[in-house]
Amino acid sequence: MKRLIFTTIFIFVFSVTSAQTLSFNGNMNINSYYAYFSGDSSLNYLSSEIQEGIYFYQNSQFSIDYLTKNLSLNFSYQSQPKERVDLFLRSENFYMNFSNELYQNFSPLTLYNKILNGIYSSYERKKLNMALIFAKIEGRKKMTKFNGNETQGPYFIGDFFLIPYKERAYLNGNLLKRDEDYIIDYTYGVIYFNFVVSFQDEVILEYEISGNTEIYNVAGLGIGYSPFKLSYISLQSTSTNTQRSFIEGSFKIKRDENNFLEIRRSYALLENNYSGYADYLKLSFKGKIINSNLEIINSTENYPYIPEILGNFNLTPGLRNLTLNLNLTPLSIINYYFSYNLSGDNIKWLHNLSMNSTSLKLSLSYREENNKNTQVLNFTYIPINLYGMIQKINTGSSTINTCTLSLLPKINNFNPSFYFSQKEQLIGSSYIKEQEIGGSISLIGKIFDFSIGGNYKVKGNLDPQAPIPISQNFITNGETYIFELNYTPLQDSINLYINNTYISNNGTFTYYLPDGTYKTYTVNYYTYNNTIFIFFIDEEGENPPPAGLNITINYQTILPQRTFSQSTFLKMRVKYFNLNPLLTLQRNNDNNFVYHNISLSTYGMPIQNLWISLTGNKDIERPRGNLSLNANYYLKSSSLNFNFYYNETENMETLSSKTNLNLSFNPYDFIIYLEYYQNYYYQNFYKNLSLSFELKRSFSFGDFKIKITKNKREASYSLAPYKKNLQNLSFSKKFNEYTTELSFSHEYYSDKAERYIIGLFLTPTKTLPNSSAFIKYILNKKETNLHIFQIGGNISINF
Repeated sequence: MKRLIFTTIFIFVFSVTSAQTLSFNGNMNINSYYAYFSGDSSLNYLSSEIQEGIYFYQNSQFSIDYLTKNLSLNFSYQSQPKERVDLFLRSENFYMNFSNELYQNFSPLTLYNKILNGIYSSYERKKLNMALIFAKIEGRKKMTKFNGNETQGPYFIGDFFLIPYKERAYLNGNLLKRDEDYIIDYTYGVIYFNFVVSFQDEVILEYEISGNTEIYNVAGLGIGYSPFKLSYISLQSTSTNTQRSFIEGSFKIKRDENNFLEIRRSYALLENNYSGYADYLKLSFKGKIINSNLEIINSTENYPYIPEILGNFNLTPGLRNLTLNLNLTPLSIINYYFSYNLSGDNIKWLHNLSMNSTSLKLSLSYREENNKNTQVLNFTYIPINLYGMIQKINTGSSTINTCTLSLLPKINNFNPSFYFSQKEQLIGSSYIKEQEIGGSISLIGKIFDFSIGGNYKVKGNLDPQAPIPISQNFITNGETYIFELNYTPLQDSINLYINNTYISNNGTFTYYLPDGTYKTYTVNYYTYNNTIFIFFIDEEGENPPPAGLNITINYQTILPQRTFSQSTFLKMRVKYFNLNPLLTLQRNNDNNFVYHNISLSTYGMPIQNLWISLTGNKDIERPRGNLSLNANYYLKSSSLNFNFYYNETENMETLSSKTNLNLSFNPYDFIIYLEYYQNYYYQNFYKNLSLSFELKRSFSFGDFKIKITKNKREASYSLAPYKKNLQNLSFSKKFNEYTTELSFSHEYYSDKAERYIIGLFLTPTKTLPNSSAFIKYILNKKETNLHIFQIGGNISINF
């Protein structure tokens, strides 16, 4: 904080005395309160969001930009989601960056691809260049590589408690964006992508883990006169005082950014004693027909390099790493790509030949790594929309052959379609063959569309006595404890993994909470037919698994010698005014069990100001079906929103409904909100009801508002202590510049505990509309009492 204040003062003084262009903007949010506790501290869990004593939380960011004729200065600060400070100074020949997230690529033989906390500066003039770095490395950097499995995830990283926002994810060498391309669970080390990652895609994830006190001080100096450069890097551990030093000489002949030759050699010292060397060579060439690059890293076994700290995971002391990429385009429509990587005894290479013309797209690829190879042929004939793919995956212990073909020609208003797929799996002694064939014919008219078609699936098991290994993944929601498997598992064949950790039946699992605390459960599970029941048991009883866990179930099953399914359908869409109803009739044959299905969907505005969307389907001969209705009605300042969803399967039923009515008749506004949710699993159920009323009356001096809220929750099985009933009554009065609110709340918990809250809130609506002050009294009550007095507020300022 002292460093931040000093930097801010320096910028302010320097800017006022010399500025030609100065801009200053940002925002600040400060929450603070004081809380006093009196009574039984064991009831603190009812008010876990309140801590005793003084609480202060700030979320702010601001930036200063300064510009003169010969110098530019940029300073920025943000406090959340993690504190970050950046200061940039630039002139014609000089550059300096001070940051607690300083990204550096000093050399592939020393400091490489690292995020540091410190200062980096450089000076360049004609052929002379100099670089200086002073920083520290906190935490231990790690890396994992994996290929996709034709899903979006989850993919397990292999470590828990990752440091938030320190990771870097690459897909086939391209840096991905957090939250846009992927999301990550830092606590349990699980990553999900926003797209399917194929078997051919390679993901590299660099990250750091918490709970590690390793801190290294880094100092570096580089001096170069093109094409030669000499550099020195010192790395010292603050815990052991062990010092590693690297003296490096480099030579680079460069025509442009894509055509160059680079040679490096680094000599290392460990505690001032010679300790080996490392060599680096990179050749890059880019021409009209051929693009290629070659990279070789070689080091002696005693070279004291720490990849997790210094950053280059391709540098392993005693091993050679060679990477060769070749991209050849002899014709504008033909491309050949070759990639080869040797790292120790691990060899990986890829061939890909593609042709892309106005009418035909064709690609043929072969990939091999250790004992696994993949061959893929893709083709597309554009004039008739013909698509095809042939793939073979061989892992040594299994072989999977896949073939798909689809045809979608368009002939005026006549649209036929055809598709075929076949998959053969050889796993151990078992051989499974799946085939699917289908098609349809569509006629498109001015007032209606008509389609007829069907498909046929058959699965054959040539060795029905051999058990087949199956793996399935589930994401928990905190309420469900029943998980449906695709097949009936063999007795004693189930292996349960939670967040990639094996859990035996009646074993324990520790659930880590976001605030750093944890809770240990006994995990009990059993199966009934193809359904598995999983309970987390604690002193309160049996609970469903907490939300956000990944459950993997590996089991074995016996597949029948032959199974099949067949369906035929008839679809008709009528274009009626502003609605487009679609009716579908379907006949299904599932291993000689025949059932019929009817479905209807429509959307549009049947009358002015009313929008509806309706979908529903129902199996005639068995209890399966669902119905979904969304409706929105708006008239002047009043509105009605209604959502309904119902789903039914054998012994399971889900129903949810939401209604929001807003009536506005000057000077009155009336809002009612109703939400209901229920879930039935066999003989168990979960229900939740939320209801609120709000009435507002406008006067010349301001508004008066009253709001009543009711919430009720019920379950036939145990949940962690939750709000079983909630009642809230609030009054608010708005004057010209202030809004005052008085609220009364009563909460009843599933463990028979109660919570009473009285609060008074004051908001300056004109001067600080997003700020407020409050005073609260809270009574937590069970067999004993806990009294909490709280006073505080929040300030939000934009500048």
